[in-house]
Amino acid sequence: TYLYLNNLERARKIGDTIVKMIAKQPDWKDASKGYPYYLRFTDDFEFITYVKPVAGVRTIYKVQGDLIRQPFFSIGYPVAFMGLCYQIFGDKKYLETAEELIEYAL
Repeated sequence: TYLYLNNLERARKIGDTIVKMIAKQPDWKDASKGYPYYLRFTDDFEFITYVKPVAGVRTIYKVQGDLIRQPFFSIGYPVAFMGLCYQIFGDKKYLETAEELIEYAL
């Protein structure tokens, strides 16, 4: 939305936050933990690694990379945004982050 509205300062800030949080993913390359990719974090940039299940409520807080029927769409959105950030700002960190996410999804 910030790109669409031409608010490039905010768009870059969001892009930089995505780059930062992808780099901080603690377990997504860990087979023993099932390759979890955490989707949510606190205002202090700490990942939410567990949400207690509640009957009748579907809570999405991670992609469990070793299982099927996961919310992989939640990886596609930041990949697309990183691609746009790379096109607009020209900083390779956005392209590299997008490539890393795609590699994870494969």
